Amino acid sequence: MKEREVNTGIWIHHIVTFIGLFCSIYRLGEKRIGKGRAFALIMFIGSQLWAVIKIIADLLSGGSRLKKSFERIHTCCQDRQKERKILAVLVAGSSLFKLGVPWILGKKID
Repeated sequence: MKEREVNTGIWIHHIVTFIGLFCSIYRLGEKRIGKGRAFALIMFIGSQLWAVIKIIADLLSGGSRLKKSFERIHTCCQDRQKERKILAVLVAGSSLFKLGVPWILGKKID
């Protein structure tokens, strides 16, 4: 994998983490969700806050936990196309999760 591809995946993941956190906080403040969904949303917000703390720590230290994960994929996979597909699936999956959870949990209860 090229360094540019890895960095693009990392930054997409970081940006989606922040967007998911802000969307979750917004949805929690709408007060139209049930108590169970509010609890699940609070738990999700906690996990995203932890992720933000790790992102900030990585930026301050100059390292990247995600880059290390992608390096592990590189050692396991010798085919460049397969590596790129794995990277794309992981970034897409995490993006769907981080944006989908607030959307689903914040839906209006009829």
